[in-house]
Amino acid sequence: MLREPPVFLLEIILAVILPPVAVGIRHGLGRTFVLNLILTALFLIPGIVHALCLVLRDVDEAEDDAAS
Repeated sequence: MLREPPVFLLEIILAVILPPVAVGIRHGLGRTFVLNLILTALFLIPGIVHALCLVLRDVDEAEDDAAS
């Protein structure tokens, strides 16, 4: 199911401001969250890029599922 535009926009903003929180909301507190937390702690930009990739990848997968 596709997400509503305000929710999607909020996820993008959250991924830029607090990348681990955005990843934690979308994927839980597993390995992906820990990886993003490390990337953000060491270097902020890779953490942001990782979070944005995960949020945008989820949108692509949802659109593919809806088209099927």
